[in-house]
Amino acid sequence: FPVTIPLAAGHSVADKESVSQIIKGGKKLKTKLEEYGVKFDKVNGKYDKTLEGGHHQRIIFHASGDATGRHIMEALIKRVKKTKNITIIENKRVSDIVVDSNGASGIVVGKTKYKASTVVLAMGGLGHRNEMSTNDKTVTGD
Repeated sequence: FPVTIPLAAGHSVADKESVSQIIKGGKKLKTKLEEYGVKFDKVNGKYDKTLEGGHHQRIIFHASGDATGRHIMEALIKRVKKTKNITIIENKRVSDIVVDSNGASGIVVGKTKYKASTVVLAMGGLGHRNEMSTNDKTVTGD
């Protein structure tokens, strides 16, 4: 679909190049999510795309109706847990981020230091700290 559809839905506030890149990558990402187990809604073998926001064409894919986010997260978590070179540390407080000349190279949790080639801090709920966020103000990521 043309870049003009999401730009119009967003009242032309979005960056055209960013929207274009998202659209171009979307098909590959949808295919990858399906490989990971996400089952997007279909009717008679065809994707049951829907309208959302200010869109005037059916371009939005869903999985089990409004449960798309849950299905995508479950598939990604399952995939990450199968990936041998990813360590998940849950329900712990990071006391420090180890930084070297290349950037973040690990974290400190309590008295344990974890070295890493890549550090991802998934701290859901901290969006309330941003001026503009869709997160509820009561979700603080504690």
